[in-house]
Amino acid sequence: MKITPGITFASGDTVSHTTLNNFLSNATITSDSLDQVALGDSALDSLTSGADNVGIGDNAGTTLTNGHSNVLVGTDAGQGHASGYYNVALGFDAMKGGTGSPAHNVAIGGASLAALSGDIASDQSHGNTAVGNGAGNKVTTGFSNTFLGSATGQEVTTGCCNIAIGVNAMTDLPTSSANNVAIGFRALGVSTTANTGTVAIGMDALANNTANGNVGVGFQAGENNTSGEDNTYLGQFAGFTNITGNDNTFVGDYAGVYVTGSQNTAVGSSAHADAGDAGLSNTTTVGYACNPTASNQVMLGNTSVTDLRCEDTSIAAISSDKRIKKNVVNNKLGLDFLNALRTVTYKKINPADWPAKLKEARFKGKDADPRPKDDEETHHGMIAQEVKKVLDEQGISDWRGWREDPNGKQNLAYGALIMPLVKAVQELSAKVAKLEAK
Repeated sequence: MKITPGITFASGDTVSHTTLNNFLSNATITSDSLDQVALGDSALDSLTSGADNVGIGDNAGTTLTNGHSNVLVGTDAGQGHASGYYNVALGFDAMKGGTGSPAHNVAIGGASLAALSGDIASDQSHGNTAVGNGAGNKVTTGFSNTFLGSATGQEVTTGCCNIAIGVNAMTDLPTSSANNVAIGFRALGVSTTANTGTVAIGMDALANNTANGNVGVGFQAGENNTSGEDNTYLGQFAGFTNITGNDNTFVGDYAGVYVTGSQNTAVGSSAHADAGDAGLSNTTTVGYACNPTASNQVMLGNTSVTDLRCEDTSIAAISSDKRIKKNVVNNKLGLDFLNALRTVTYKKINPADWPAKLKEARFKGKDADPRPKDDEETHHGMIAQEVKKVLDEQGISDWRGWREDPNGKQNLAYGALIMPLVKAVQELSAKVAKLEAK
């Protein structure tokens, strides 16, 4: 039975607050003992056995027949559903246009969850929360999604368990995308390929991502990543340039900002951030502004580091099992090689004063780091160019103690001298034994 307030209004009438409040307080619909509240043309006008529903606005819940415990506020809010329950729709066209029996959904904002369909009995269309104009407006049978912000998640249709917070967050992520998190303006926002297990937090984080298993946290972290998979970017601009590289881990502002290769790990602000080393792979870089120079390399610290310590004296142990070696022959690099080398003492030039070709990126450009304090300590070692000359003169081409970076900087691995030293001691011992035998 419909109860009307018994008041009519003509065009141009002035209505007092008291009169209007009386009208609104009496504008209800009851069906037998069912408690319904309806205000608006055709609001809840198809109810038969539903109970405890509220419909406010023209056509609000007009198709609802036996649903219960719904709150539908706004023109056309909840229109299309016949038997849904425990839904809240606030806004023009909120939860409008779908079919079936959705349940336990919250839609706040114009056209939010506008296409919701399906039946909770089939594990569809339940537990969604959409707040913002157009939020989740194409979700049909998806469930357990949370979209907070205008245009968030508006292309997802059947996916589940997504969380998008921020204007245009996850705005283009399509159809069956599931288990993704996007927080921030345009986070995961431009991607048009279904994602699974992606986390993007920060403005434009992973904005173009089309692959699975990526994590981007920070302003524009991994923004250009498209098909690269299983990458982790933590820090603003971390992994910004990477498009197709896989299995990278970059932690720190600008860490790996230019990297396009795969299987790299960079920890520290501006670590592995030299554009010239973009295509390297399988590198490990730890430290501020520390940059590898070749693939399959581990770098610890930048050129300002003067002391590397560890209490474990076996830290440099390497695999030496005979089962992983082949073509084993006696080493011939020994006394003659060592006698030809010159040992020197020297002081280091400040890394900020190095030739431009060799200088680290942190000392270049208008935002260059301040010039560090000069290193006044005396160091002991060799000159790489002199060692290379000895190697060439003796026809030695396979000793890994000398190496050259792509930028031309020459390096020495003093640990590689251990085997020639052992050989030299053996040769000297043999000579001593001969002399003692005479």
